[in-house]
Amino acid sequence: MRNRLHVAWGIALTGLPAVLYPKSLGLVFWAIIPMLAWQEWIANVRIPPSTRTKAWWTGVGAYLAQLGCVLLLPTQHGWAAFLLPLVFALTAWTRRPLSRWISTGIVATMLLPALALPLLMHARLSVLIWCFVIPQLFDAFQYIVGRRWGRHSLSRSSPKKTWEGLLGGGLLAWLCAMALSPWLPWSQWHTAYTTVLLLAASYLGGWVSSRLKRLLGLKDWGNRLGSHGGILDRMDSLVFSIPIAWAFYYWHLHT
Repeated sequence: MRNRLHVAWGIALTGLPAVLYPKSLGLVFWAIIPMLAWQEWIANVRIPPSTRTKAWWTGVGAYLAQLGCVLLLPTQHGWAAFLLPLVFALTAWTRRPLSRWISTGIVATMLLPALALPLLMHARLSVLIWCFVIPQLFDAFQYIVGRRWGRHSLSRSSPKKTWEGLLGGGLLAWLCAMALSPWLPWSQWHTAYTTVLLLAASYLGGWVSSRLKRLLGLKDWGNRLGSHGGILDRMDSLVFSIPIAWAFYYWHLHT
């Protein structure tokens, strides 16, 4: 546990400059992270080696198109940033397993995380902390509370994840968000219920990632982060929480 916490502090300190300087280091940092996550996805899912180069460039092309959409469109048309993820999500329903894996990976590792870029460009620091740090704190608190007081497993397939960790970690992360509330550009009431949505989306991202890893027979998506696994293992909690944060921020700007 001590080694895992040391790695967590290292990750936090590495990402801190990106949060403090979002319009420069943040944009560069977050432009690279999805590419690394996509690389891990291709290396681990059931994509034949002969098809991986084509899949890689398909993902890169989709990512560049999404970047153009989220960075060039004015904020009043921010809803358009969800169109490309929707198109690829629909293609994931195809009967061909290969196309399903590629489309799902592009949406999860590239298109939805790209919605963080307009937040980095336009949102104040407190919003970025709420969007990026609170879900990561939720992950950390789940682990700490679960290891210390966890007694009741969430499911047989995830014996290390407990109800105590989920509820205790969620409460602690929610309290951190409420402590941040005076610096957020909306009311405490809005912070209270949107943080619940943010944490639910964060948990859903981790749950989906765990199910996919179990389906593929994986423990982690990679080993870039030592005991924390790969980039995608740390990013999974943000896959659904970033769209929630962007949608709420967009709604706040235009109401």
